[in-house]
Amino acid sequence: MSTAEWAISRVIPINDRLSVTMTCGPMGFVCEWSPTTPKELKKKERRRYRAGRDQLIAEVAARLGGNILLVEI
Repeated sequence: MSTAEWAISRVIPINDRLSVTMTCGPMGFVCEWSPTTPKELKKKERRRYRAGRDQLIAEVAARLGGNILLVEI
């Protein structure tokens, strides 16, 4: 399998009405929110988002066999 053929994707439930599908692979990192992109997240929702994101990034790092630098702005 070439590096361009893989991607890891996870659906992260944020609350009872909101979820985010995160996909990461050689072409980048994409978040698709359902039903719509929130304007802001509450503290508990932000923790769930970050926990899911961190788990996905850890899986990608393991897949690559190295470290990943993540910058949150």
